Amino acid sequence: MATGRRQEKAPRAGPARGGGEKPTGPPADRAGLNERLLNALLAISRCATLEEALEPLLTAALDVTRMEGGGVYWVEGEVAVLRCHRGLPEAFIREVTRMSLTPPPVRVLLDQREPIEVGEISPRMRELLLRHGIRHAFSFPLRAQGILFGFLNVGSTRAQVPEKEDLQALWILVKEIESLFFRLYSEKALRESEQRYRTLWECALDGILLHDLLVSPQKGHFVDANDCLCRILGYTRAEILTLTVLDIVAEEEKKAIAELAARVRRAGKLSFETTLVTKDGRRVPVEVNSNVVQLGERRVALAIIRDVTERQRATAALRESEERFNAFMDHSPAIAWMRDEQGRYVYLSRTYINRSGKEPEECLGKTAFDLWPREIAEGFWKLDQEVLRTGRPAEVMEEIPLPAGGRSYWWNVKFPFQDASGRRFVGGIGVDITERKRMEAMLQQAKERLEEQVEARTSELNHTVDQLQSALQELERHAEQLQKITLEVVQAEDRERRRLAEFLHDDLQQTLAAAKFHLGLLGGRIGDDPPGREILEQIKQMLKEAIEQSRSLSHELGPPALYQSDLGAVFEWLAGQMESKHGLAVQVEIRDQATSQSEPVRSFLFRTAQELLFNAAKHAQVREAKLRLQRVREELWLTVSDRGRGFDPASLTQSAGFGLATIRERIELLGGRLTIKSAPGQGSIFFITVPDVAV
Repeated sequence: MATGRRQEKAPRAGPARGGGEKPTGPPADRAGLNERLLNALLAISRCATLEEALEPLLTAALDVTRMEGGGVYWVEGEVAVLRCHRGLPEAFIREVTRMSLTPPPVRVLLDQREPIEVGEISPRMRELLLRHGIRHAFSFPLRAQGILFGFLNVGSTRAQVPEKEDLQALWILVKEIESLFFRLYSEKALRESEQRYRTLWECALDGILLHDLLVSPQKGHFVDANDCLCRILGYTRAEILTLTVLDIVAEEEKKAIAELAARVRRAGKLSFETTLVTKDGRRVPVEVNSNVVQLGERRVALAIIRDVTERQRATAALRESEERFNAFMDHSPAIAWMRDEQGRYVYLSRTYINRSGKEPEECLGKTAFDLWPREIAEGFWKLDQEVLRTGRPAEVMEEIPLPAGGRSYWWNVKFPFQDASGRRFVGGIGVDITERKRMEAMLQQAKERLEEQVEARTSELNHTVDQLQSALQELERHAEQLQKITLEVVQAEDRERRRLAEFLHDDLQQTLAAAKFHLGLLGGRIGDDPPGREILEQIKQMLKEAIEQSRSLSHELGPPALYQSDLGAVFEWLAGQMESKHGLAVQVEIRDQATSQSEPVRSFLFRTAQELLFNAAKHAQVREAKLRLQRVREELWLTVSDRGRGFDPASLTQSAGFGLATIRERIELLGGRLTIKSAPGQGSIFFITVPDVAV
């Protein structure tokens, strides 16, 4: 029925005003109107519930007014709820199912005493009706005993309005049935109220008991009990209603029942604690709140019974916890205290009381200004306020005067906290550090004495270090001199070897060759003398061997490669000599073309390698050896190794000639080092490092 029509003002019609467009339908059957109203009234009066009465009321209203639709609203607090409707657009129903009664235009409906055209209430109401195609709508208030409990509304999409007589007839019907509706409304409200209270009665978490006001404990009669009380006592409701108060209270509580009953009668209410006994004999501590109430024509006591077993258990646990806390704090060597926001003491541990020499009654409720010198109290107050302001703990060392004189020192931690009610406090825990302060003072004195001694000793050590540095510098000069001398000795030995080699090559070999030549001439003169020729051949053979030995010795003493080539070529020549003379195959490895520009260093490394390889050929009982030379920064590293019989390096002794002891001594004099790794049956490794220095 919603349309896009423009808004138009609906003509007012009511008991006080007729007019408007006449109905376009058939004329009303005036003769049967009263009969229909009477039948509607009878139908409504026979309804047992409010919901049953709504439909005949709405039917009669639409019949009398010849309107198309309508509805009945029930007032529920500040809201009117649509309980019954017919012939209304669905969209309109969705908007008006629940209407708030607080807006001013709607308040007009609450105050009306006669039918009113809804469209006349406000432009907003008129716009709502026209938006859904409803051109006329009338509202009839439902009141009884001055109380508005609902509305009867009818409306139409047609332009016509009901006759004045029709509206008056409906108004008469409404007034006739208001008392009936109010009775049904009240009965419904009563049923709902009873249901609510019954739900509250049954769902209460505390036991509820109704009983006669006791004249004597033996005559008390239980009227009703809820499920919770049945669960507490373990009885059914039927069983409880057969009992008396003396049947459910503990034996030791029975004497007080008469006095409690009298106090309830006098005061009208009373709260107390007692102990009940359940059906199976368990004891249940309870809290009872008893009130005298009117139940019909008699006065009874309504008792709210709460099981306080858990509360008592929690109270006992809390008491035990407090006792344990107090025992802990009283036996703790640390002091503890609490002060409120005004600086008043609210707690002091036994240790605090014993240390301060003050009794609790002297301190509790008082401030630090009442107990301590002002300068100390001001320090307490200032730090307390800082802790409360920042909400953070603070640590401080405080100096406190002792009752017997003197002062003690405490390391205190202060912290803020709140109780359950939100009150703020400052708590504190302190540890006596007087002894520590005394020890710190002693340690400080000892530290100062030690520093003086250290300073004196440091001066002595500095003098000694200066002396040692001078001695070290002297040793370094001596080492440099020894190194230089060693190189010079090596160089001198090498010159002597070269001189001997030149002598052997230039003089001795020439002499031996000349002797051999002249011996050949002498052989031509001997002729066929067999003995003489035999002696001559022997001499010639001896001269030949002497020439070869002198040539070999000449090369060994001064191999030409040593003075004309780098160390790689010299070691290759040495490897050839060792294999040809001693059958020792030497694998030579020269890394990065390592060599030395210093002739004494080259000669020393050559003689050292020659001696080590000769020892391997002579003592190691091996056919192979390795020789490796490499440069590492300013040093030359020489390694000679074999897999022969090995030996114990600790058994080495200095021997004549250019032996291992002499090699070690020369290496150390040059500023190098010799490392020997060997063991019987595991071969030998000789690792030599020498600085590459010139004379």
